[in-house]
Amino acid sequence: MNTFILGGEDADDKQSNLSGLKFSIGYISRSFHDLRFSTGSYSQDFSSSELTGEPFSIASSAGSIAGSIDRNYDDGFVKIDATDSFGEVTWNWAYEESLQVDGNFIRFTDSSGRDVAHDYSDSFDQYQWSDDLKSGGPLFQVSYNLEAWNSFEVEASMEFSFVNVNRANNASTFRAQRISKTTQTIIQDTYGLGGTVPPDPPHEGTFADPGPLINSIPEDRSVVVQDFSTETFNFANNIQESLDFSLVTLSPGISASISREKFLFNFGLGISLNVISWEADFRESLDTLNDGMKSQEINSWQSASSGNDVLFGAFLHAATGMQISEALSLSVFVRRDWASDLSATVGPSNFNLKLSGTSGGFRATYSF
Repeated sequence: MNTFILGGEDADDKQSNLSGLKFSIGYISRSFHDLRFSTGSYSQDFSSSELTGEPFSIASSAGSIAGSIDRNYDDGFVKIDATDSFGEVTWNWAYEESLQVDGNFIRFTDSSGRDVAHDYSDSFDQYQWSDDLKSGGPLFQVSYNLEAWNSFEVEASMEFSFVNVNRANNASTFRAQRISKTTQTIIQDTYGLGGTVPPDPPHEGTFADPGPLINSIPEDRSVVVQDFSTETFNFANNIQESLDFSLVTLSPGISASISREKFLFNFGLGISLNVISWEADFRESLDTLNDGMKSQEINSWQSASSGNDVLFGAFLHAATGMQISEALSLSVFVRRDWASDLSATVGPSNFNLKLSGTSGGFRATYSF
């Protein structure tokens, strides 16, 4: 956005050879005040037995103490025989060790009963992250001299610039732990032999074939519940967020230039039209962490949003440069932009991008 008129006595002569139309090409490095993400999570509302656990029980194979039924034990069984255990005795029984026999009684032990309970807890950290963004790209400018007085000029201009920015971040906001406790039920049932002398172990009767009889219903039962095992499961989420945008800025403005010999100084202001095309992505996985801290995914989510927006603003700029020839000059500049913010959501997260910021760059200008 510079004008390039030589100072000195011959300024009017050189000006007469130029039409006042100028074309510039250069590079702009643009910074943005702030990108702020407020990170949400799908994991905090997720509920599954893989996460919280599912309480369950395994019934003891010894069954109920009442009535003649089929009962299985770690060291044998007592079941109904072909007579339907008439008289509450049965020949369909089995045992494994002589130590099970105590006088006129025989004992059986069952440890198959299980009860599993879960102690679950979780925590969610509200996470926010921010970053100052910088990017560079080409710029083009067309300007025209409106007025000229020796070394002082006023010109109108239209500038076009383009930048592309990509920013990504990883975070973990959700953690959970499940402690699964298993208890074991140990049952010991005592049956009367009714005077029967048990065969040497191991002995196994059958449903159909008669054999030595014992009572089919326990005379006594003892129950002991004890801890069997405890397992701890840890969970954590992993979030990947990104914002990719392209910004085209159109800047009509007006500026004033002063030239001193070969040195040029330019100051200007104007309005800006910021055309932004953006795309935001959100990815989250919920993982089980094992002892080696290797993760196994139990669920995942993905969201994306995009848009095209036009945001208005204003700018001030200052430049200094040098006249290389009557038609060609080089300059460097600094520019300050004020613009509206871009706010949007992606999945459970939302973000705010401040387009205001400071830019700098250089340009080469050719005067026709």
